[in-house]
Amino acid sequence: MRERNFPENVAQYSCCIGWLFRLGCAFIGSKSLLFSSAANSLNTGELSSEPGMLIFLILLGLIYAVIAGLITARLAKISPTLPTLSLGLALLVASLAAQIRFWDLLPIWYHLSFLLLLLPGVYVGARLQTT
Repeated sequence: MRERNFPENVAQYSCCIGWLFRLGCAFIGSKSLLFSSAANSLNTGELSSEPGMLIFLILLGLIYAVIAGLITARLAKISPTLPTLSLGLALLVASLAAQIRFWDLLPIWYHLSFLLLLLPGVYVGARLQTT
């Protein structure tokens, strides 16, 4: 019979949730800093509808997803597949809730590309750790 290390698994998952919270705060903070610094030159409504700014925000989210996958895979003492997948799904659920709030304000391509790139970004980060 296979032994299960329940306390160790709980510690790893709580660590993943902690990193999700930290990276979420970093993403929100960098996004608000970006908008506040650019608010002097443009109106915020114009700023959020510019394709260049939206692509930059997608790339910023992708970079944070890769970092999240890398850190999760590094902290996982077992195979990083399950903790990385759980972090990716948690990121997807949290981002979906945030995207639903702004669904009418931004173009559909922004929402879909942002959400579709989260799981591959986390996977790439995990693969970077294992190589």
